[in-house]
Amino acid sequence: MAQDGTQDGTQDGGHDGTHDGDRQGGAAGGPAADGAGSGGAGEPSVRFDEGSSAYVLEVDGSPVGRADVRLGDGVAVFTHTEVDPDRGGQGLGTVLVREALADAARRGLAVEPACAFVAAYLRRHPDAARRP
Repeated sequence: MAQDGTQDGTQDGGHDGTHDGDRQGGAAGGPAADGAGSGGAGEPSVRFDEGSSAYVLEVDGSPVGRADVRLGDGVAVFTHTEVDPDRGGQGLGTVLVREALADAARRGLAVEPACAFVAAYLRRHPDAARRP
C-alpha cells in the first residue's frame, strides 16, 4: 500500500490501511470529545477521543480508522491516519480527514499536516483547514 494514499482509487487517496509512522509534531493538549459526521445506520461518523488524542472513524459503532493529532498552542498537528484495510476503497479516509479538519477549524486551531494523506487532502481542498 502506498504511503501517499493513492492505492484505493478514491478521489483523495483513501489512505486505507497504511501508516504514516511517527512524524514530528507539536505539544500535546486536548479538546473535549464531541461527534462529527452524520453517523446514521451504516454511515460513517467521526469523533475526537481525548484519551488517545485521535479522531476516530466509526461505522455502525465500530472503530474502522483513526487520525492521530498532537494539539497545543492553537495548533493541530496531524501525524498519522489509518483505515482498516478491509474497508479500503470506500472513501473512508477522505471522510475521516474531512471531518477531523472541519472540527479543528471549528475549534479555531491552525492545522499542520505532518501526515502525507492529510497534506494531500489539503492540497486538493485548501479551504478545509480555514478557521471561521
